[in-house]
Amino acid sequence: MVRENLSRYPILCDHFMKHKKNLLLRLWAPVIILFFLSSCAHTRNIVYFHDLADTTHLYTQDSIQNFHARIQSGDILDIYVSSLNSQASAIFNLGNVSPSPAGALSLGTGQGAPVSGDGGIRGYKVDEDGTIDFPVLGKLVVAGMTPSVLRDTLKSKLNDYLKVPTVNVRFLNYKITVLGEVTHPATYVVTSERATIVDLLGMAGDLTIYGRRDNIMVVREEKGKRTFARLDLTSSKVFNSPYYFLKQNDLVYVEPNKTKVVSSDDKLIRTVTIAGAVLSLAVSLLLLFKI
Repeated sequence: MVRENLSRYPILCDHFMKHKKNLLLRLWAPVIILFFLSSCAHTRNIVYFHDLADTTHLYTQDSIQNFHARIQSGDILDIYVSSLNSQASAIFNLGNVSPSPAGALSLGTGQGAPVSGDGGIRGYKVDEDGTIDFPVLGKLVVAGMTPSVLRDTLKSKLNDYLKVPTVNVRFLNYKITVLGEVTHPATYVVTSERATIVDLLGMAGDLTIYGRRDNIMVVREEKGKRTFARLDLTSSKVFNSPYYFLKQNDLVYVEPNKTKVVSSDDKLIRTVTIAGAVLSLAVSLLLLFKI
C-alpha cells in the first residue's frame, strides 16, 4: 500500500529510495572497514633490515669482529689437557671425569638443566670469587678471561709438569633463553661462543608473524648488575649494537605486536563481528522488504 502511495509521487519516491540506499551503506560500512583493517599489515613492521631494500647500491658496514665471550662466575668450563705423555696428563683431567673434585659439576650433554650422576660430562664451575680449583695448580683466577687466554695461561703453567702440553677450553653452560613470539621458545646451549641475536632467532625458528621485530629486549647480568637493551631488527644498525653478540645466560624476549594484543581474545571479536554482520543484514532485509 505504501508503495502504491509512493508511486503517485515520483519525486518523493526517488528521494526515499536514495535515503534507503544511504542508510544501507552506513550500516554495512563499519563491517567492511573492520574486515579490511583486520587483514591489513605494514610490511615495514615485519621485514628485517628494510633500510637495505635498494639492491642497486652496495652497502658496507663495520662489523664487530673483536667480540670474545669472557668467563664469569657461575660458568662451567670443560678443560682438557693432553701431552706427549698421556699418563702424566691424566691427573690434570680429573675435573672432567667421575668422581669429580671440589668445584666440578655434572652437566647433561643436551639442552636443559644440569643432571647429577656419573653419566654426565664433568666441568669446572667458576666460583663466586671468579676462581676454579685446578688439579696440582690449585686455585686459579679465571673470571674476566676469554677461553683462549685461559688456555694460554694453563699451557704456560703446565710447561713445568708436561712435555709439549696442549690445552682445550670451552664453555659447558653457554646458554641463552628466548621467550615470547618465536616459533620455539626455549633455552638453547651454544657451542660457538659467538652467538648473535640472529643466530638465536634462527635456532628458535624465527619470530612469528605476531612478534615485534623493532623492539626485541635483551636482558643481561654482568658483575652483579642487570641491564636491559632494545634491538630493532628492521634496521641494519642492529649490527653495530653491543648487544648484537649475545653472552652466556642472556635472556631475549620478543613482545607481541598490536595485532596479537588485539586478537588475544579472538573469540569475543569473532562473536561481536558476526553479531554485527547478522544485525546489519537483518536491518537491511527489513528496510528492503517491509516497504
